[in-house]
Amino acid sequence: MAESKGLGGWANRPTAMIIAAVVFGIFAAVLAGFYIKLRGDAYLRSLEGREEVERSVVVASQDLPRGTVVDARYFSVRTVNESMLHRDAIAPSSFEAIKGRVLVEDMRGGTPLLDSFLEDSFPVSFSDTLEPGRRAITIQVDELNSIGGLARAGDTIDVYVLISPAVGAVGNGVTPQGLGDLDLADLASNVVMPVLQGVEVLAAGEEVLQDYQEKLAFRREAPTTRYSNVTIDVSSREGALISQAIDQGDLITMLRNREDETKADFASVGISDLFANAQLLAIQAREERKKALEQGFVVDEDGTVRLATGEVVEGAVVNEGGFIVGPDGQVFTPDGQVIEGATVDENGNVVAPNGEILVASEISVGPDGKVRKLDGTQIAGLSGESIADSDVATVVAGLTELINESRGVSFLAGGNSKDGIAEVSELPVLE
Repeated sequence: MAESKGLGGWANRPTAMIIAAVVFGIFAAVLAGFYIKLRGDAYLRSLEGREEVERSVVVASQDLPRGTVVDARYFSVRTVNESMLHRDAIAPSSFEAIKGRVLVEDMRGGTPLLDSFLEDSFPVSFSDTLEPGRRAITIQVDELNSIGGLARAGDTIDVYVLISPAVGAVGNGVTPQGLGDLDLADLASNVVMPVLQGVEVLAAGEEVLQDYQEKLAFRREAPTTRYSNVTIDVSSREGALISQAIDQGDLITMLRNREDETKADFASVGISDLFANAQLLAIQAREERKKALEQGFVVDEDGTVRLATGEVVEGAVVNEGGFIVGPDGQVFTPDGQVIEGATVDENGNVVAPNGEILVASEISVGPDGKVRKLDGTQIAGLSGESIADSDVATVVAGLTELINESRGVSFLAGGNSKDGIAEVSELPVLE
């Protein structure tokens, strides 16, 4: 007899579980929707019961530039939604306490006044920008002293004076400090003396630092305003020194890096210093040229003869024997030795006095100046020395400028050439 299986039997359990899960899911969804609806209704009810809070604040009655002194004429009261209001906004009840203060920011009409816009003081004139104890003095400058118009407000300059020591104190028999080392030539001519160093430029013409920075930021380039004077920041004594310098001589200004704190290491520069400096430059040039010549010659693939430093020796050629032959027939070895007593025949060969044809690689010049073959045999009638020590260097075209046997340099004389005249003189260089 077959066994009957009811609804509660084992075979119907999966179906019952699926049905129960669906029912519970539907029930949960209904509850979730009901909960969301309740929360939404509660939120809407809270919004309906909320009221906007407004607050009275002080606002600008019109556009106001920075520097404006706070006064009832320029401000009014306006009601503003508190949620839209800055926490530093000034209330009408606080207006009396801020009267007399100064705006440090531009304000547009209708905007609330903030406490951060106010200061107790504000520069209302150029003098207010000076630090206590400091002074401003204006000096005339030309295209030269304004560094071509490149010196601007905020830059740092050094001030020197071109002056005759014989003027003023020296003329009255008083020797100022710092002039004790001047010789008679200096006392009879002009000298350059430091007056002030590391001085801040407050204004170039009528352009002050703040104006310049604003133009620079707006235009993204330096303004090209021309000017004929600069105003600098000085102490009282420094201002007096500047005035004396203006009265006794001509000012010279030099632009320096604002971070540079170095100072001039001289009290004065006179005509004797100018001569001494020219001598030093000439000596240094001779030493450099000598070193260049001591390195010998270099011959390019196309036969061009050069110094080791690269200068072309015009007119010089290389013969088959490896000698460098100058345009006047002077003979040199590739390593820069001058061979005296040798001649060049019609075929371009270098010939010794005994008629022997020479090859550069087969001879050498000893410390005694004698020319020998590689086996040590001396070649009669020949002598040699370094071109760097020889006067014959001047005969080689192209070397004349490198070896200036006149032992002199040209220089300009005439101070600042106020009269427009400059003399060219020959300055002797002492051995």
